[in-house]
Amino acid sequence: MTLRECLKQCLPPALLALLQRCRRSYGFFGNYESWAEASEEAVGYDSAEILARVEAATIDVAEGRAPAERDSVLLDEIPYSWPVLATLLRAAGANGNRLCVLDFGGALGSSYFHCREFLSPLDSLRWHVVEQPHTVASGRRCLVDQPLRFFDTIDDALAESPADVLLLSSVLQYLPDPAAFLRDAAARRFPYILIDRMPFSSGSPRLTVQRVHPDIYPGSYPAWLLDVDTVRQELAPVYDEQAIFDCDERASGVAYRGMIWALSGAASRGSTEL
Repeated sequence: MTLRECLKQCLPPALLALLQRCRRSYGFFGNYESWAEASEEAVGYDSAEILARVEAATIDVAEGRAPAERDSVLLDEIPYSWPVLATLLRAAGANGNRLCVLDFGGALGSSYFHCREFLSPLDSLRWHVVEQPHTVASGRRCLVDQPLRFFDTIDDALAESPADVLLLSSVLQYLPDPAAFLRDAAARRFPYILIDRMPFSSGSPRLTVQRVHPDIYPGSYPAWLLDVDTVRQELAPVYDEQAIFDCDERASGVAYRGMIWALSGAASRGSTEL
């Protein structure tokens, strides 16, 4: 019998959980009653240091010195999400080879840079990022030669151009009320809603504090682990679920998944596991 197996048999569950938490310094922790309570235990992600790291990494990608970045970390290769690319190209095909993406919470266009090579043959591409004011200011200052536009609100972005796809890449979990956000998004009738890199709970929704891996940057923030049924409850009345797919990351045993939704009548019915 290994030491781990012995400890599992001998120690009470509460003490085992405490030991595991002490051993692991990053991931999702806790089960909080309110966003305010979780916020008290978190540092936040709107610091100037984090933005400076993201800005420097994004400029390296935009100017061709690195293939890609994610969360301020430069990558040796682009982490393609084929379901995301397939959905974007499908939306463009339905719109005369033209595409406008509303990338909510899209940082400095990380997803755009992952996808740009495959989208370059399109006749028209607009990529509108909605972000926090300091990120919007950074994007407008540093990325003026890219087909990226940065906006403070969804309404501002839609006033510039209707969107074919609402992209929600690793962002829903950081909203105080993701269900209400999805309800509002459904009411806006985007042709497609594309959820990517969302950590899902295996049970009921759970409000946690996520501690960022120290190799990325020092930070922690409230984060939801939603269940799939919550998403379906908000979108299914207006949208057809096209697919649910696995993503290429895990954290603390939490599975990241994505979902593709098409406005009812815009695509054939049915859901496919990818």
